[in-house]
Parts: sequence; C-alpha cells; structure tokens
Amino acid sequence: ISSGCGSPVSSFKTLTVDPSSVGGTASANPTSLCAGETSEISLSGYTGNIQWQRKVIALWVDIPGATSSTYTTPNLLTTTSYRAVVTSGACSSSDNSNIVTVNIIIPIITGLLGNDYVWTGASDQTWDGSTTNNWLKFINTNIFEIPANVPDENDNVFIRANASCFNTIPVVTNSDVAECHNLTIDAGCNLNISASGDLKINNTLKNSGTMTIIAAAPIEIKGNWINLGDFVSGNGKVTFTGSSTQSIQTNSNSFYDIEFDNTNDGDYDISLVDNLTVSHSAKFINGIVKTGSNKFTFTSAATTNSGEVTSFVDGIVEKIDCSSTLGFTFPTGDVNTRDIGAGMQTYKIWAPFTATPVGSGTIDVTYFYSNEDLHTWWYHDWTHEYPLTHTTDREYWLVNSSQDLDVTLYWRDNDPCSIHDFCNGGSQLQHLTTAYWDNIWKDVGGDASAETTINGDISSFVSVPFSAKGERQITFAGTNKDIPLPVELLNFEAACNHDNQKIELKWTTASETNNDYYTLYRSKNSLNFKEIARIDGYGTVSNSQTYAYTDNFPPSGDVYYKLSQTDLDGATKDLNIISINCFSDNQQYDVQIYPNPVTEELNIHFGNWPTQTSSITIHDMSGRVIIQKKLDKIDKEPHFTLPMHDISPGMYMLWLQSDSMNKNIKIEKH
Repeated sequence: ISSGCGSPVSSFKTLTVDPSSVGGTASANPTSLCAGETSEISLSGYTGNIQWQRKVIALWVDIPGATSSTYTTPNLLTTTSYRAVVTSGACSSSDNSNIVTVNIIIPIITGLLGNDYVWTGASDQTWDGSTTNNWLKFINTNIFEIPANVPDENDNVFIRANASCFNTIPVVTNSDVAECHNLTIDAGCNLNISASGDLKINNTLKNSGTMTIIAAAPIEIKGNWINLGDFVSGNGKVTFTGSSTQSIQTNSNSFYDIEFDNTNDGDYDISLVDNLTVSHSAKFINGIVKTGSNKFTFTSAATTNSGEVTSFVDGIVEKIDCSSTLGFTFPTGDVNTRDIGAGMQTYKIWAPFTATPVGSGTIDVTYFYSNEDLHTWWYHDWTHEYPLTHTTDREYWLVNSSQDLDVTLYWRDNDPCSIHDFCNGGSQLQHLTTAYWDNIWKDVGGDASAETTINGDISSFVSVPFSAKGERQITFAGTNKDIPLPVELLNFEAACNHDNQKIELKWTTASETNNDYYTLYRSKNSLNFKEIARIDGYGTVSNSQTYAYTDNFPPSGDVYYKLSQTDLDGATKDLNIISINCFSDNQQYDVQIYPNPVTEELNIHFGNWPTQTSSITIHDMSGRVIIQKKLDKIDKEPHFTLPMHDISPGMYMLWLQSDSMNKNIKIEKH
C-alpha cells in the first residue's frame, strides 16, 4: 500500500509439504535357499527414497548402491536379515520397513577339514577350470566362502546333498581341468565324466553314490579306489598311477579298461579288497596286483597284454567263457621268499600261462613259485610216468577248468638261470617237456629246443585232461635223468635206534653230477626246518653211493627230516622229506611205522604197548575209512605188516587205538 494512493499491492509464499516417510513392506523370494545362491528382496507400499540395509552381527549397515525397490543379494553363505530405510523428501524422520530374513542351508560339515571343497552347482552343472560359484570352500565350524579358484590336486572335494540343496549333478566336460586330492561322493549323489572330459584323483576315491563314465572318458587315480556305491564304467579307462601301495574295492562293479602303472616297487603294489572284473582290457605296465583270497576276473570279451616282469597278478586269475579258438594268456606271477641256493631271498616271478580249451569254458589259474604243496617232484617209478624222469622243484601252476586244455608255460627274465633252474648253457631245454599231476606226473609233451634260458615258452603237444577232475598242478618236467638234476636219489630212509635213543638216517644215489654237498634238516611240524648236518658229496660219479648220518639228540614224537643237495655252482635242490616217530612223547608207549612213504607194505612195530589188543584204522584226509584191523597178542607178536598195494597214492592218517592209548600218524602212499 503506497501513501494511501494507487492500487493495493500484496505478497505470497509457496510452501511444499512432503508426506510422512512410509517404510512399506519388504519381502524376499525365496526366503530359504542353498548356500551360494541369491534371493530377490522387494519393497512395496512405501513412501520416500529407499536405502537397503543388512544386519552385520548386531548392527545395520547400508548396502552401497542398493536404492531401488528391488535388490538382488550376492551369493549368500549364511542366514542374513534385510530391511529398507525410507526417507520422504526433506523430512528428517525416516521410516523402516519390516525385517526379512533369508535362511541359508549349508552343506553337512561331517568329515570336512579347513579348505575342503563342496560342490553346489549354484551356477550350472559344469565342473570346469573357472566357474568358482559352483563351489563352496569350508573355513571352520559353519563358515564357508566362495573360493577364488576351482579345486586342484591338493584340495579335497566332497559331492554331497543336504535336503533339497546341492543336488545338481556335476559333469566333467573338459580335459585337464577336473582334479582333486581326495574325492568323496556321498550316498544319493552323482558325478558324471563326459566323453570330452577326464578326472585326476591325486589320492583316494570314496564313492557311496553313483559315478558314471560317459563313453570313453579316462580316470587317473594315485590312491585307493573305495567303491561302496555304483560305478558305471561305460567305455572308459581307469589308470592306477600311485607311487605307494594302493587298494581296490569294486563292490561288484566292473571296469571296462584298467591300466596298472604303479611305481611303488614293493612285494605287492596294488591289493584287491574284493573280486575285480574287467570287461574289455587290462594293461600291466608297473605294479604287482595281489588278490589275496579274491579273484582277478576277465569276462569273455576281455583281453590283456599278459603282464610284464614288473607287473602281473599274484593270485587267482579267472577267464570266463575262454574261447576254444583264441585261448587266453593269463598274466600270472608270484612273490615268494625262499632259499634256492643263495640264501633266503624274495623273488618276484612273472610267469604267464596260456590255456586253449577244447570247448568254451571258465578257467582259473594261480602260479606258485614254491614247492611246499607241489606233488612229489623227486623221481620214483611210482611218481613219474614214462618218459618223465623228473619235474621241477621250483614252481607250478594250479589250474581249474571244466574243459581239457592245450597249455603253454612261460619263463621270463631267468637271470640268474637258477631262478627257473634252466642252466648248463640251455642244453637241458632239448629235454624239457610239460607235465600234469593225476596221482602221478604225466607227460603232455612240448619242444623248447629253440628257446633261450632267459626268456622262452613251451607248449603241450596234447591236451591236459580235466573232465574227470577240475583241478590240476601243471609244471615243467624233464625226459632225461642226467639233465638238469645233478643227483638221482634212490631212497632216503630213517630208522630208530632204541638202545641208544638215536635215529639213523640213510640215503642212496644212483649217480651224481657236480655234487658238492648234502644238507640235512629237522622239523617237528614239517614246515619249519633247522639244519643239523652237512655231508660232502662225491662230485661226479656214475655208480651208486650210500650216505649215513646219526641224529644223536632226536626229539620225541613225530620228527621230519629234509634232505637237500647243493651243486658245485651253488644251486640247491630239496630232494625228499620223510618222517618217523621213534620216541613217543610218553616214553612208555612206543610204535614204529616204516617205510613212510610206503609203496607195497607198511610195517608197524609196537614197543611197550599198554595192552595186548589194539585196533588199526587207516582213513583218507576226508575221514573215509580205508582199512580197519583188530590185533591180538601184541605182547607176543609186536610186529605187524599191513598190505598197501591196493590203496591209491595220496596222504592218509593211521589211527592206533587201545583201551588206554590213541595215536595218529600221517602216512604217504606212493
């Protein structure tokens, strides 16, 4: 208003009034998820500007850049709470939304150690060399982190589910990317190796779930193979490349291709926990596979390279439906500690065996570099059928078959030549043949004249019959008594000297070649022998020689004597084992049994027997009674002769019984 004159003038002010801040309603989708996954947080019904916060311990902390109505969490590893702080315009007071909590399911931590990896498959199903979001790394207690790198050969890997989480099946699709230290697959979980991928396990596999090879993918493992679930081998190959001992547990799942390249170089390098089956091929490069009581089985279509000097199967090898046209070479061998003339040494012998059945059938073969259970190899006319003069005392193959077999026996790396006893410059190979035991050694022929003593083989001229009996011992034999045996032993006997409480030993040879000395051993159990004497030999003689030795301090009860012979070149052979019982553990009761082994008649002499009557029973090793006699007037007629010529060769038990005395004696019938 100016001096009361003119038009009136007024002023005005515009005021902006902001509405009150309204925090609105927050929600999460999902509210529960697996560790390593994300959730979306949304806000509705709000008024004002948004700032999302998360709770860290007891404090709410702003999330940088999270100012829109929706917010996607990072890969969550622990249960986390969120809220929105909403501020409307210039109002100084803000309003908070409700709190939403995203619950996280973490892996089961049983068996986990710090820095172990657990598969989540949060991004996809590919186990490759870069996708770290597919893994969790265990820190401690319930704390995990997203790792900076995928697992390598030093990291343990676990594939395990928890409720509905971590069920994505990992698939190895690329080569040289999937590797770990130990690999554990829990029950109900799976791992696939695709055709383009491979898997390297630097230590142990423990599979309780299902591991599947798709097509021909390879697996390399340096530790133990423990399969407690299912292994589907596809057309893949598993290679055992450890530098220490490994074990294999198959759970009755077969391998398609298997390869052994273990460099441990022990008495055995790979042991079987249960039976192992190969459906396509087995390759032996390095490492001795010990089966124990289990079998290494090849199916009908499976093949093998038959082994190497450094790699073979020590134990039972089985071939199912062996072809009558192709045959099969068994990768057999044995590791045994024994004395063959150079002191106790451990021998690792690769000794393949080829069998060709007359008709398709299943064959089991085990090789023994031992003579402990070998039937009598020293020559008697009742132990070797013409034209055989002897069989080896070094080794044999124990073969089970439902079909008659043509066989080939091999010797490999026979250096020194005494390992297989093919010495003398190889001259004895012209007399070498093959033989099998059928209550007597029988010849099936062969020609090794063109072979060398270091590496060679010999094939039978005729088939070894199996139809009447499913098991045979098969080994090398000779048809010339002078080669290679340096001594032809005629007999080895023991007799009781009751007057002086001694045992008299005597043996006779028909001829000797380069014979240095004999060694006598004594045992109480026929297994653990101790040397008691050495007697010089006659060198080379063509006439009969007789030797004698008196055991001045024999033990009571059953006593076993072993006679061995050593050449001038140091090679040693066991010639025979006999037993005698001269002085009973109870000295007042005495009985002598001779000869043992027996051929025609068994002499039984009673001394100080407690009664006038007694009974004699002979039964075989299955308990079947063969002979039973009642004796009277033993005090007047203490000597009895028992005919044995009608009894088949074998081992038997002689049972002497009276009212107050029982005695069992093992006898051998030739």
